[in-house]
Amino acid sequence: VIKALGCKPGSWLKIEILNDKSGKPIAKLSKGLTKNKILDYDMSISHDGQYVIASFVVLINDSKKR
Repeated sequence: VIKALGCKPGSWLKIEILNDKSGKPIAKLSKGLTKNKILDYDMSISHDGQYVIASFVVLINDSKKR
């Protein structure tokens, strides 16, 4: 999540991973965590025994980079 949003190290304290009513993982981000406007995101978390993998994809409106 931190890499996808381009946040500074230590920003993980401002991110909380929760589940919605169906059990799908969602990221709750503190206000001001990113300067860019997040248009949408999706994440997935999976595990098998002692192994875990997660992915986070974000669509950001960053008009300054155009």
